[in-house]
Amino acid sequence: MYDPDYLDIKRTDGTVIIQITLASGRTVEQKKALFSSIVELLAAKQGVRQEDVLLTSLRLRAKIGPLETALPNTPMPQRFTWQSGSG
Repeated sequence: MYDPDYLDIKRTDGTVIIQITLASGRTVEQKKALFSSIVELLAAKQGVRQEDVLLTSLRLRAKIGPLETALPNTPMPQRFTWQSGSG
């Protein structure tokens, strides 16, 4: 499901939504380059309109020792070794 006018960009039923999980340490320039490459390749190789590509990202930070999430009072199962964050 998508909003055909989200952020004032006209999207079609060919919209592709991609969520990327990144480790911390990437610069804004690196993220922009990655996102641009993905959009350009989808357009060139698959014929997807660039306006129909919606990218989102999550940043994970490595955590050593007892696990804690970025949200207070939200325990995580012991098998996970990452911590969620924004950016």
